[in-house]
Amino acid sequence: MKKLLPGVLFLGSLVLFVRTLAPTVTFVDSGELIVTAKNMGVAHPPGVPLYLLLAHLATLVPLGNVAQRVNFFSALCAAAAVALMYLVTLEAIRALRGQIPKLSGAKKKNRPQQAVLPEQFLWVPGLVAAALMAFSRTLWAYATVTEVYTLNTLLILLVFWLMFRWRNRLADREGAAVKSVPHGKSKGAITANHADPDVAAERAEINANRYLYLAAFVFGLALGVHHVTVALTLPAIAWLAYKEKGIKIFGSRQLILAFLACLIGLAVYAYLPWAASRSPVLNWGNPNTLERFWRHLTGSQYQSNFSLSSEQARQQMASFFALLFREFSWTWLPGALVLAAIGLYSLFKKERALLVYVLLIVAFNLLFAMGYDIAEDKDAYALPVFLVVALTAGIGAYSVLAACSPKKRAAVAGIVFLVPAFAFAANVRINNRSGFYVARDYVDNIFRTVSPGGLLLTADWQVASPMLYLQEIERQRPDVACIDVLLLRRSWYYAQLEAKNPTLMQQTHGEVQLFMEDLLHWENDPDAYRKDPQLAQRIDARFCSMISAFVRNSLARGPVYATSDVVLSSGGEIETVANSLVRSYQIVPQGLVFQLFADRGFHPTELPNLNMKGLLDHTPVVNEDSVIRQKVLPAYATMLVNCGRAFAAHGDHARAMDAYRQAWAVDSAYILEHNLLPAGVPEKLAQ
Repeated sequence: MKKLLPGVLFLGSLVLFVRTLAPTVTFVDSGELIVTAKNMGVAHPPGVPLYLLLAHLATLVPLGNVAQRVNFFSALCAAAAVALMYLVTLEAIRALRGQIPKLSGAKKKNRPQQAVLPEQFLWVPGLVAAALMAFSRTLWAYATVTEVYTLNTLLILLVFWLMFRWRNRLADREGAAVKSVPHGKSKGAITANHADPDVAAERAEINANRYLYLAAFVFGLALGVHHVTVALTLPAIAWLAYKEKGIKIFGSRQLILAFLACLIGLAVYAYLPWAASRSPVLNWGNPNTLERFWRHLTGSQYQSNFSLSSEQARQQMASFFALLFREFSWTWLPGALVLAAIGLYSLFKKERALLVYVLLIVAFNLLFAMGYDIAEDKDAYALPVFLVVALTAGIGAYSVLAACSPKKRAAVAGIVFLVPAFAFAANVRINNRSGFYVARDYVDNIFRTVSPGGLLLTADWQVASPMLYLQEIERQRPDVACIDVLLLRRSWYYAQLEAKNPTLMQQTHGEVQLFMEDLLHWENDPDAYRKDPQLAQRIDARFCSMISAFVRNSLARGPVYATSDVVLSSGGEIETVANSLVRSYQIVPQGLVFQLFADRGFHPTELPNLNMKGLLDHTPVVNEDSVIRQKVLPAYATMLVNCGRAFAAHGDHARAMDAYRQAWAVDSAYILEHNLLPAGVPEKLAQ
């Protein structure tokens, strides 16, 4: 049964993830990653080269749309991770059961006595841990969309399994040596018919070290997916190596070979300069020089998110524990955490090397989370901690079952299985994205407003990323020129604009070149602009001048639009841009965007029929999605209210109330919190 269960877990999990798979592009980085995988481009730092190479293979499968293919790749990796969690748990339990021979009689003597679970029940703890991962909030969520985190989880678990396997095989050396000595003979009395125990032990160690080298290679590969969460496991790995081999491991031949294996895995980063040299559709950071490669690899553009402030640390820790208590069930039913606590206690009593290993993983993840202000995908950064919880919950299930009397064991196993069952019940509706078209509809609703040949300015990644997919992969509305205003502060972005909008870039060449002078200087020495107010004012003025040139030249040929975050910004990087545009142009709400006009005459507002089925249904997947709740719903509500105000200003009160009613149905809480509606309207809508 133990041999069949990993395959059963893989297939069962895959069926679950496919049944809840998103049918098209979703929010955050989904659109960007699909485009870079399909066209073999360069994604945002650190570039995730291994992910892009494997996801590119998924795009070649002639089934479904391209987004579905890459979404399925996420499901495939997550299902493999679930099966691997089962194997990791069994390796950890092997040490806990006392099956591993110790290297000295003293160690055997000092080992605590323990109840041992019979072989026929050993599959239960592994299944509990694996099922908790399959039904968890975060891994299941990422298994249904395009993201790097399921592959990242799979590789981290593979490193876990290889390290545990190496440790267990190393401990088998004594067993190999003992078996090589005939009963009743001493080591010095070995005959020609029996192997030298030292030779047998050495052979066993050589075989064991293969797992170490393979773990190092996989670790290097994993750094080519999401190097932060992978690197944070290194102290735990080093600890385990030290506990097995002592301080000598750090100057040994084995470490050198492991390091070389890791470098071979890291060679996957050669993909980045190769991809950049091809001038792909998306060439983030253009890492074709050593300097740009290093800046991309180290994620220099995100380093400003680090802070040592106590306030941020407090907020991040509060956020982390909120995620932890919702991860495996309802917040008020933390059964998995109870099992994990039992597992940690068991490790403390019987296997402290593994206890320190899992605690180091948790500690370094928490330290990183305290100092880094993570955006939409902060739950993904906690995945290594969630792996530890699932693993220790499996160990806790083992300890509970081992402590039971044989007559009660089957009944207790049934009770233990309720823990992952509750996780499934808590998360199934939240993670069901089989009907998730919200991102696609968001962009489609904008396309309905934008006239042919229009220019769209946006600072909303939830617009730019899925729009990139729809335009580049599905070839929808290629006539619309979309400019991400925030990416205009990155020099590499201009090559992409030049390729897609050569006429506009030629017409604004002077303004672009002036800003590029400052931009290149700022990228090389941002501190100079922080310290010198004159430099900061100059780069800001040139930035606004360039964007005004984009608008001015585009208006000569066709309409120009902007999302609300561009023209209504009251702070942040583009506040001066918003102020400049509002001063220079009339902004008229049209559906989900504003249209910019050079004159101050009357221009009617239009409100096309918006497809908001998924939003108005208020399904759990919509209500619980932080991106939708914090960004998309407010964007819909804000623009619908603005359209209503425009109708009311010109005496069309019937259409105004219709717009207000739609806004209220989308997000009444946001509207009330920000007092968006005219006096008396909320009371009418609430009736």
